Amino acid sequence: MPVTALYLVQDPSINATTITSVSERITRLFPRSVGKWGFEYKLYRENPMLTTHHSIHSLPSQPGSQQQQQQQHMPSTPARFLAQLYITKHRDDLFCLIDEPHGGYTSSGAAVANKAVMAVFDKGMDSIVATKLQSLWTLRQTMRGEGFAYSIGDEFVVRVASVTMSGSFRFIVIEVEYLKSVDLASSKQPIADLIAKCDLPRGKFVYGEKIEIYKPQGANVARAFTKIDNALQYVELLRSGPNG
Repeated sequence: MPVTALYLVQDPSINATTITSVSERITRLFPRSVGKWGFEYKLYRENPMLTTHHSIHSLPSQPGSQQQQQQQHMPSTPARFLAQLYITKHRDDLFCLIDEPHGGYTSSGAAVANKAVMAVFDKGMDSIVATKLQSLWTLRQTMRGEGFAYSIGDEFVVRVASVTMSGSFRFIVIEVEYLKSVDLASSKQPIADLIAKCDLPRGKFVYGEKIEIYKPQGANVARAFTKIDNALQYVELLRSGPNG
């Protein structure tokens, strides 16, 4: 798919009405609206009752042994988190990222590297997690984005959304899709130039490059941008955005 980047508008002066002025600035330059769009983000926490010590804690030991001494000083493995994302432009897909900020410990006491796994499911997986798997995962946070998309010639599509949590305004997200490239590195400058041209409020770019996920062998070889890369951008932004 074409490359995308997110622009998070987080100036302290903005409020729920700011999205109107942002949209007006874009439509003054590029008046073609292509309709509504939006997304929904849910963050689940592993049920604390099911959090186990995937480490030396679960192994039997003899009193006074070296293994027991390791057990006494080694912290337990934190609970995992499940980020769930639905974007209307990927209407049939539900993106799920299981994030383990600490991977625990091996039987020898060595720390396991941080890890995360991104998977794409059918949209129906949302209701399965909420009903069938509710004993495993507890919903902690829900954010929703709603807004409009604008076509800019044959080069860009700009999507603007006001993000709310529990009905309260949080911030504004602008997605810029650059239709002329499938390479993120070479697309950053044209995208930045477009944002500058729109004269938007102060913000920051999010490219989805801060989340480490498992990749198959050879994944470091240059590859085309995918919808998973697009989803990682949203997860990175929404789990570390302002006020949340």
